[in-house]
Amino acid sequence: MEESDEVVNALGEWTRVFMHRSMSGFVLFAKEHRLSMSQVGALFQLGHRGISGVSDIGDNLGVTSAAASQMIDRLVQQGLIVRNEDPTDRRAKQIALTRRGRQFIRDTMNARKQWFVSLANSMTAKERETVVAGLRILVEKTSRVDPDVRPFNPPGGNRQDSQQ
Repeated sequence: MEESDEVVNALGEWTRVFMHRSMSGFVLFAKEHRLSMSQVGALFQLGHRGISGVSDIGDNLGVTSAAASQMIDRLVQQGLIVRNEDPTDRRAKQIALTRRGRQFIRDTMNARKQWFVSLANSMTAKERETVVAGLRILVEKTSRVDPDVRPFNPPGGNRQDSQQ
C-alpha cells in the first residue's frame, strides 16, 4: 500500500465518523427548531455569503426560484431573515439574516462545538498537539488544492447582514 493510499483511507474513515456525528447532531438541532435542512442551508448560505438574492439561494440549494421564494417566506415569518428591495433593481429582492437568524447560526455552531470539546477532552496533551498540527496541515493544503474554498466565519462580525 502506498503512503498516499493510507492517507486517503484515514481521511475517508475520519470523514465518515465526523459526518455521521456532526450531521446527526445538526439534524436534531434543526428538527428541535422546526426547520428543514433546506431552510438551515439557506441560513448558513446567508451567514457565509451575506446578502443574497432569491435565485442565488435557490441555485445554491438546487431548487427553483419559486421553491426558494416559498422557503424564504417561511423563514421571514419565523423572524430569521428579512427580505428587502434591491436599491439598484426594485424588482429584485435582497435576503439577509436578522439578529435572530444570526443567533440561530451561532447556536447551531455551539451545539456542534460541544462535540468537539468532548472529543478534545478525551485526548492526551500529546494527542491534541498531534491533531492540531495535522489539521493545520490539512487546512493549508486544502487551500492550495481548492483555492475557492473560503473558511466559514459565523455571522455577527463585519458581514452585510440586516441589523434587525
